[in-house]
Amino acid sequence: MGTPIYEKIIQHLLKKIELGQLKPKERVPSEKELADQFGVSRITSKKALEKLAQYGVVTRIRGKGSYVSEHFDIARFHDIGHPEGKEESFHHSGPSGDTTEKVTIGIIASYFSASFGLNILRTVEKTLSARNYHLIVKCTYGKKELEEQFIRSLLDYGVDGLIVSPVNGEHYNEELLKLVYRKFPLVLIDKYLPGIPACSVYTDHKQAASVLT
Repeated sequence: MGTPIYEKIIQHLLKKIELGQLKPKERVPSEKELADQFGVSRITSKKALEKLAQYGVVTRIRGKGSYVSEHFDIARFHDIGHPEGKEESFHHSGPSGDTTEKVTIGIIASYFSASFGLNILRTVEKTLSARNYHLIVKCTYGKKELEEQFIRSLLDYGVDGLIVSPVNGEHYNEELLKLVYRKFPLVLIDKYLPGIPACSVYTDHKQAASVLT
């Protein structure tokens, strides 16, 4: 797997600080600005800024944004993992699949078998490969706790979108609801959640039955 995108954002901002394009006390691009620039979700750009704050590179002020820390030691750049040499170019992949940035999509399902899932997985993998995207596959085996765990771990990794076939259950998965609330790129497959404004691809069994009869 390539470097997570949030780390690419970190390296990009560090380079601008090192070159003097961002100076101490100056405001750095916002979560939205970075998300738009790199073609990623705000969750990914937020993680990058939070990491920089942990490193002491920026100071985050609630309601105002993030600013280059006044006393940041430039010698720490390489300790953080800043790449030497030229600044990288970051581009979201186009239809041709030509890209310098690896977009990563996660797919989570209860299982993949000949009767369900394998064709979906093949199609998703083929489509993403054509655009030079990464795919991470997780199988929950019908366990809600694994589904929640995988959602959190994939977000921590820095995926740019998720495709989820939700585990059947009496209640909605809280982690899925959080994704919808945050407007994170999400597609549900083989399930429609009434009242939840999430993109879904599913079979209308009632309509299918009426057509067959």
